[in-house]
Amino acid sequence: ASRIALRSTDLSVAAKLLGSKVEDQLQWQLGTARQLGDDPRVKALRINLKEHFYTRCAFKVGLEDFKHARDPEEYAGLKRWILGPLAFVNRKELSEGMFKWADYAIHTSLTKQGSWGDMDFSGYENDARQIFKSIMGYMGDGQ
Repeated sequence: ASRIALRSTDLSVAAKLLGSKVEDQLQWQLGTARQLGDDPRVKALRINLKEHFYTRCAFKVGLEDFKHARDPEEYAGLKRWILGPLAFVNRKELSEGMFKWADYAIHTSLTKQGSWGDMDFSGYENDARQIFKSIMGYMGDGQ
């Protein structure tokens, strides 16, 4: 287009989009979908934008950096004798896989128990396990 001096609003928008980052392209599409009132497309684009953000920034938002998370060795050391799939997982595997997907439920909470500022979280071990199992069931990972 530039070789033959063809000027068009559509061409300048296309050239701008082709030279931009994926997130910028998705933002532009999101704005257009909003203008058109295309709610399913808006929802899909929002999800896509979040996925791109978390993929790009995963190292910044890792659970390992959460200051109230248990130490992986402490988490693995709290393993009790449990029947089922967890009975065959050793402590090293538990500590290395604490923040990774697994096909079995947690055996204790992933967070430290006690007070965080003015809130007391002592005694919620059973609740943490039950909530985790409920999430697994909702996501289709439950046994």
